[in-house]
Amino acid sequence: MDLKKGSKKGSVNHIFTGHFLPKGKKGFIEIQFNWIFILVVGTIILIFFIMLIAKQKDVSEERVNKKILTYIDGILTGTEVRKKVTNTVDIPNIELEFGCDSYTIAKSGAPKSFRARHIFAPNSVKGRKLIGWSYDWSIPYRVTNFLYLTTPQIRYMLIGSTDLAKEINSSIPEDINNEFYPSLPALIDKNNNKVKFVFFNQNPSGDLSVFSGMDDKDVTAIKITESSNKLDFYEKEGNSWSSSLGISYYFGEASLMGAIFSDYKDNNGEAIYDCVMRKAFKKLNLITDIYKSRSESLYEYYNSMGDNCKTYHSSAKTKLGEIKSFSNILSQGFPQDISSIKTKSEELFSLNDYAQLDSCTLIY
Repeated sequence: MDLKKGSKKGSVNHIFTGHFLPKGKKGFIEIQFNWIFILVVGTIILIFFIMLIAKQKDVSEERVNKKILTYIDGILTGTEVRKKVTNTVDIPNIELEFGCDSYTIAKSGAPKSFRARHIFAPNSVKGRKLIGWSYDWSIPYRVTNFLYLTTPQIRYMLIGSTDLAKEINSSIPEDINNEFYPSLPALIDKNNNKVKFVFFNQNPSGDLSVFSGMDDKDVTAIKITESSNKLDFYEKEGNSWSSSLGISYYFGEASLMGAIFSDYKDNNGEAIYDCVMRKAFKKLNLITDIYKSRSESLYEYYNSMGDNCKTYHSSAKTKLGEIKSFSNILSQGFPQDISSIKTKSEELFSLNDYAQLDSCTLIY
């Protein structure tokens, strides 16, 4: 009886302790489980540290990018505040992307605002040097300084023999990779990142097969029609030029420089030159209002004194009012014909000269 009970008890113990399994098989399962546990935990820890390192790398790159953009921002500020100043600086070997209102390091996703600056630049620049230079926009009174950006790896080819072509060529700083020809020469590829042609009063021409190794968007051209201040934009299409991508207008030499040194569109598809000019016309509107108020006050003063100088400021306040009205329209709807505002600007220039001859207070 005792033996049977003992036997049953022993059987139960075997069931609950797992001793009914062969000892070798049981040990093998325990070892497998331990290794699986170690592998899972190790993988989780490894993933955690990989993610931590990647996060730290992103944070570090973001900090470096911010420092680079802040450094470049300081350069832009220093160049813009002085007119007709050229500044060539060394930068890290990165790609910068430019738009109308901001710029960024390519693929960084952290743009830096231009704020109130008027900057004309290619949609992207590469290399270790950045060239910046400023030019004052006066029509006829000074409105602001335009700032142009480029690199030695961008090649500019000016084609024409007009007085304007010669004047533009002589105004471009020597630091810039610029070539000037009365007529189109035989074309050769000099391994530049971009090539920009500028045709004065002539349609784009030339066999572009020499640039077959370059993307179409990196070989561009503008046609300048001087009689109407009109601009036509083009880019390479295979071995020839595309049809016109769009039209715009320039208002003064500084504005024309902007068209030369900016690409037609940024990487988001916005027309860079047109956008910057809308901002410039908005600034013109504000500055004109100041001069208009000044001429109104001077007219009242000269009128009270019975002085003939009142006639100059009477005409001036009318013309300034028209310029203010035109600039407001252009600040919202540029590009469009600028002949009306150009005419009033020229009339105001002559009126200011006559006021000076009569020893009257100048209009501007």
